[in-house]
Amino acid sequence: MQCTSCDLEFNSSYQLKRHVIIEHEKKFQCSECGKCCESGFNLREHIGSVHQPGAYLCQICGKSFNTQQSLSRHVRGAHTTENLECDICHMVMKNKQSFRAHQSAHLGKKKKTMCSICGRLFATQTM
Repeated sequence: MQCTSCDLEFNSSYQLKRHVIIEHEKKFQCSECGKCCESGFNLREHIGSVHQPGAYLCQICGKSFNTQQSLSRHVRGAHTTENLECDICHMVMKNKQSFRAHQSAHLGKKKKTMCSICGRLFATQTM
């Protein structure tokens, strides 16, 4: 498939369409630096991460992030209450991040078993 504006060739209609949007239509062009993006979402992410560092603010703790994705990951990991109970010591953690760190502490203290087939170490012995 060939671009009618610049004669570049592409393997798929998706690649050609993306090329035309970014290079020729310039619908989503950054007013700060001229970079073209393929969607309004990508343009907002670009502006937030390049031209407005820390533009995405957590409404709960005030911590700032460069992208909406980073903020969303933070909110899920730090502020979502799930009440996960450790099956070893029965301590309750409020989120997956704390729970994984806590579980890692237990695994570090346990004696590990080596698999007789692959040689990898595991926290428990099961067959």
